[in-house]
Amino acid sequence: MEKILREVLIQGIADQEIQMEVLGHSNQNPSFEEALRIIEAKEAGKRSASSLLDSNGAQAMRTSSSYKKDQKSHPDEPCGYFGWIGHGKRSPAKLCKQQCPAYGHRCQKCNIKHHYESVCRRSQKPDGPRQADKTLSSSDTQREGAVFDALCSISSTPMAASPYISLTVSVHPEDFKTLGHLTSLKHRSTSLLTMADTGCQSCLAGMRAIAALGITDKDLIPVSLKMHAANNQGINILGAVALRFHSSNPQGQTVETRQLTYITGSTDTLFLSCEACSALGIISNRFPTVGVAFCAGQDQGAADDDPSAADSTCFCPRRQGPPSLPTCLPCSPTDENRGQLQEFLVNHYRANTFNTCKRQRLPLMDCSPLKLIINPDATPVACHTPIPVPLHWQESVKAGLD
Repeated sequence: MEKILREVLIQGIADQEIQMEVLGHSNQNPSFEEALRIIEAKEAGKRSASSLLDSNGAQAMRTSSSYKKDQKSHPDEPCGYFGWIGHGKRSPAKLCKQQCPAYGHRCQKCNIKHHYESVCRRSQKPDGPRQADKTLSSSDTQREGAVFDALCSISSTPMAASPYISLTVSVHPEDFKTLGHLTSLKHRSTSLLTMADTGCQSCLAGMRAIAALGITDKDLIPVSLKMHAANNQGINILGAVALRFHSSNPQGQTVETRQLTYITGSTDTLFLSCEACSALGIISNRFPTVGVAFCAGQDQGAADDDPSAADSTCFCPRRQGPPSLPTCLPCSPTDENRGQLQEFLVNHYRANTFNTCKRQRLPLMDCSPLKLIINPDATPVACHTPIPVPLHWQESVKAGLD
């Protein structure tokens, strides 16, 4: 409350010259009584100066005017409230209001108007516990500033290193052909330093970051995607390239992923998206599930040996192959024993047919690839809207509606 009264008092000063002098006082955090005394002293001094307008006073005023004229004649001195060279060190309030960019700006260090943080006099003095306590008892803005200063002052805890990882990045012309873009690029691979960014929804890179792959502007795939940074500022996307990222896991196995990487001129870093980090095994595919990291090593080892392995918090039966056929029934196959027979079959095939666990990976099928039978003479037609009724049901559905 005391700071609020002090702010209202300073803002209500009618004389702007006295107001600027109070704001430029060496004590940047006075109490309400101290601020009142400073204002009274400035006003008393101004009244005393006006009462001495006699011959001696006129001479003094001429001396003062020559002093001010000397000050105005040196505009190369930096402004005491702005820090840049332009309108002198201490210009009149009227001139500051018109020309000084710092006029009206609220300092984030002392929360006082009309000067920038770089020239704040309070920053030259260490903040004591009392000043921190006073800051915490003021408005929400001051509270946030105090928390920020407190966090910035913590130097005993070392900062974690940026999550950079060295990966082998390669470009393959067939990947561009798959996307319908012809390119003159040749197969090339190199080792690049990439940043694993789990908050990035798509892989992003600058032209300098992938210059070693020989990619130029003419090799970029045209895209119309719009992207925004974490500060909600737009990112200028120049195009996209198809890249392959691969490296070796602790077991010595090669892990690879193909990602459409968007190119921008706003950065010189290669960012790995959350999807790419998951595909390379840097993070769990269930990120950001709580508790996954505690048993990540155990899960990874089990997953390498058994595709059906799950984490320790899963109580579903482990997925297995089909068991042998039952040799006998637990009861006679009658309608009265239907429930008992159903329970027997569900328990017998609970590890495979009736295993609906969503945490275990499905085993791969060992068979020839599935082929789609189509008419070779058919003309492809682009369909941009989903079909509400499957083609093989359209006639019967239309007949029913008719």
